[in-house]
Amino acid sequence: MGSAVGFPTFHVKTEWMNVFKAMKLKHPEVVKLYELYNRVDTDNNGEIDIVELLTLLDIDRTTFSERVFLAFDKDHTGQIDFYEFVVSLWKFCTLSSSSISKFSLHILQSS
Repeated sequence: MGSAVGFPTFHVKTEWMNVFKAMKLKHPEVVKLYELYNRVDTDNNGEIDIVELLTLLDIDRTTFSERVFLAFDKDHTGQIDFYEFVVSLWKFCTLSSSSISKFSLHILQSS
C-alpha cells in the first residue's frame, strides 16, 4: 500500500491519485467526488454499500441494479471504496451511447 496524499479535506492513497491524474481528473474534481462519496456513505464506514449507491442513483434494487453494483465493486467485497467509485463513474461517464447500450445488454445477459 502506498502512502496517503493529504489535502485539506481528505486523504487519498498516492497510487490512487496517480491513477486519477492519468484519468485527467484535476484536484478540485477529485475533492468534489470525495465530498459526494462521503455524502453517499450515510453510515460513515468509509465505504458505499448497494443500498447507499442505489439511493444516490435513485433506482430500485433489481437484478440489473445489483449487477451494476457488482461492476463497480471490482474487489468483490460487497462495498465500494473511493477508488472504485471514482474509476467506475469515470468509465461510465466516458462511454458513448452505443457503449452504454452494449454494457447494459451485457449486464442483462449475465443475469
